[in-house]
Amino acid sequence: MDSSVGATGEVIAATGTCPAGFADCNGAARDGCEVKLAENAANCGACGNACPSDPLTLPVCVEGRCLYACRVGRGECDGDPSTICETETLRDPCHCNGCGQACAPGEFCVAGLCQGHQDPLVQTGPPAPASCRSR
Repeated sequence: MDSSVGATGEVIAATGTCPAGFADCNGAARDGCEVKLAENAANCGACGNACPSDPLTLPVCVEGRCLYACRVGRGECDGDPSTICETETLRDPCHCNGCGQACAPGEFCVAGLCQGHQDPLVQTGPPAPASCRSR
């Protein structure tokens, strides 16, 4: 029997083994070796090894290692590894819509856009200071 591998990693012939980097994590023969272990956050590097997440981060699997990505509206802007995705990039005038993207002094960051006034319908942060370098 031929044991060639299809484009998505399934075993074509019923050999009972998966090619390197793939695994049959659900145990269903119908979809074969359905998981690419190098990039599956629910099975990162091994079946059942789920990458952790929290309210500020999303789980990411890169080359079989768990990493994180900031959720939309959050940024890792302070360079401190003990605080992850600490910045609200939709409200922070020193990091408006992204780390280091400062609004002009006195402007507000409203939903990730610098504006000269506060929008009463949208919760904003404080106005931009004269200098954002220390933040």
